[in-house]
Amino acid sequence: MAEIQIPNLPVAVALNGTEQVEVVQSGTSRRATTQQIADLKGVGPTGPTGTMGPTGPTGPTGPTGAASTVAGPTGPTGATGPTGPTGATGPTGLAGPTGPTGSVGDTGNTGPTGPTGPTGPTGSIGITGATGPTGPTGSTGSTGLTGPTGPTGPTGATGLTGPTGPTGPTGSTGAIGPTGPTGPTGATGLTGSTGPTGPTGATGAGGTLGYYGAFYSEDDQTAAATNTAYAMTLDTTSEASGVSIVSNSRITFANAGTYNVQFSAQFRNTGGGGSGNTVNIWLSKNGTNVVASDTRLTVPSNAPYVVAAWNWVISLAANDYLEIIWSTDNTAIQLETDPSGVINPSIPSLIVTAQQVMYTQLGPTGPTGPTGLTGPTGPIYGSRVVALADATSVTFDADTTDMATQANTQATGTLTVNAPTGTIYNGQKIMFRLRSTNVQTFSWNAVFAGSTEISLPTVSSGSSKYDYMGFIYNSTSSTWQIIAKAFGY
Repeated sequence: MAEIQIPNLPVAVALNGTEQVEVVQSGTSRRATTQQIADLKGVGPTGPTGTMGPTGPTGPTGPTGAASTVAGPTGPTGATGPTGPTGATGPTGLAGPTGPTGSVGDTGNTGPTGPTGPTGPTGSIGITGATGPTGPTGSTGSTGLTGPTGPTGPTGATGLTGPTGPTGPTGSTGAIGPTGPTGPTGATGLTGSTGPTGPTGATGAGGTLGYYGAFYSEDDQTAAATNTAYAMTLDTTSEASGVSIVSNSRITFANAGTYNVQFSAQFRNTGGGGSGNTVNIWLSKNGTNVVASDTRLTVPSNAPYVVAAWNWVISLAANDYLEIIWSTDNTAIQLETDPSGVINPSIPSLIVTAQQVMYTQLGPTGPTGPTGLTGPTGPIYGSRVVALADATSVTFDADTTDMATQANTQATGTLTVNAPTGTIYNGQKIMFRLRSTNVQTFSWNAVFAGSTEISLPTVSSGSSKYDYMGFIYNSTSSTWQIIAKAFGY
């Protein structure tokens, strides 16, 4: 709205009650008519008019215009003097009646739902109403699968035994069952005294009891590298007694003695393989070279076949072995075999013979003297099986028992093994076989002893498993010593 100076405001006019005025109440703006405002009651009386302020000075008179028959314009009105102070406000009148309620505005958005209050206590259960009438029975469904059979009930008490009927005719004798297994052999009885030794026979001629062996190889034998030791191999035995070939190259002697070992080896220089033409051959005993047993020979390319043949005499202990070792400075040199020809047999690459040197052995043994009387047979063990009573302790009778057995159905607890009774022999054996329903803790008499390898068992297997324990009596220590233990069969 444009600014208008007070002197230039329009002259006040009377209101007819239809004019619209913007009214703001409690922060809400709305339009009301002047009549609605005039209808409000309770407006207090207007206070007294304040004193009028002094009149402002009169402005200067304008110049007199020329005489005219037309009146000149009126000069401007002087400025209004300042308004006097407002009088005190009169007391507020009674509140007028409430005006008509305005129209309801648009509904605002719904606010967020508040938190759910705590659940109130559950009310008491009301009285159950009367049961309604039973509805009609539905049709029977199909039969379900048969459930598993329930456990068998306990067996009823055995009824009284009826009178024995007459004995029927004896049937024919059945076939004899198979023979049971042979029990363990009893301990050997004491050996009878040795009879007198017969006279020594005369010393026999030498050479009749010598050990010997003859062997050969029909394989070519080569050297993969120069100046390397290789054992000559043998694959065929011609004759032998007390002498054998082990691991293809070891000439093994089962008996002690002095032996003459001879060999024959056919070498051939096939040409090439280096400029060397020598071969060394020596003897090895039990993997160690024999001192001063080496020999060197030449195998030139212009004389392709060279035979090396000599012997060694050497004393050996039982089970000693010898090997013939060779090496060459030319890998073209080899031990070579040749097949048989039209008129000649095959040529082995190596032939070895070994025979015991004679005249160093005793002659044949003289006749054996008569055998002495047989001593008395010792006690028989190993065939007497004795079943022991089902109890919390067991005692073996050494006079009647080789194997003691017990089917133990006692509750879990201690099984006491007492000292065996009866006449006990040195070396006597007793086996104990236990089958326990429940685990039993063994309590051994001090006469039973374990070892660092097999200790006395402490508990049985239980669960109706078989447990075996074997003992042998040592008269020197007066103890039954455990020698076997096998549990859980």
